[in-house]
Amino acid sequence: MELHVFQKLCKKLQSQGSLDDSPNSTVEHQVHMFLHIVATDASNRDAKESFQHSGETVSRYFHLLITAILQLEEHYVNQPSKACAGYTPIPQEISKSRKFYPYFQNCIGAVDGSRVPVTVLSKVSSVYRCPKGLTAQNVLVVCCFNFTFQYVLAGWAGSVHDSRVLEDAKKK
Repeated sequence: MELHVFQKLCKKLQSQGSLDDSPNSTVEHQVHMFLHIVATDASNRDAKESFQHSGETVSRYFHLLITAILQLEEHYVNQPSKACAGYTPIPQEISKSRKFYPYFQNCIGAVDGSRVPVTVLSKVSSVYRCPKGLTAQNVLVVCCFNFTFQYVLAGWAGSVHDSRVLEDAKKK
């Protein structure tokens, strides 16, 4: 992350996320610790060692940052509304089922990856060979409950892992 982006994030978390300096730590230090944990999938113990804080302090700052980030939601996240194209109410299969509701009560659609068989030049066929042995393209699809496609990302070789395709979709 570039320095000016980091500084802007810290200012937003202070102004809109009600995050403040503590007697022993600046907002910048708290954000740095949080980003380190999230970006590297560090455990509390790893962060404790890296930042020379107690596990309780690491936990407290992590939870403060989560709370501050959630307060930014109203400024940066547009929730789907009934006026929105593609909006569909929660299907009865979910709302009336103890198995699915309340776990999927705020679900607005589904994401799935699929490997679609393709014919490619023999010189690149090894790249497109998927774990099942056929040549394929890895395709990511997002749809809402009325089965309309909201997003499609195609073109990845069949040998590419789904998580890499999802990361690419997040960047676009």
